[in-house]
Amino acid sequence: MDWPEDATGAVFRRLQEMEFNFARPIVIDFNVTFDDSALAPKAAAVIASSLPEATVSEQDDELLVKIEDVLTYSMVTDTLAKLSDLAAPFGGICEDWGVLVRPSVS
Repeated sequence: MDWPEDATGAVFRRLQEMEFNFARPIVIDFNVTFDDSALAPKAAAVIASSLPEATVSEQDDELLVKIEDVLTYSMVTDTLAKLSDLAAPFGGICEDWGVLVRPSVS
């Protein structure tokens, strides 16, 4: 695959080097951070309402949003943007994401 030369594209290239299976659904973690963590619960309610397929939990001063889906570049970038838009009125932004990759057992 040919992903853009940005941070998300770099992660996709590393996953490809690890022979990650992009065809199967996986839980993708998105971290939403806030200028004032006291506003995180209000943002959590908005995010949970707007993304019913997501699991939203508070983690210290941020929200952890988990979505199970097939991992694609557009899914990640679209979700980062949507979460940032939803969190912005509460001083939040979503710039980080990840997946748990277990090493294959030979």
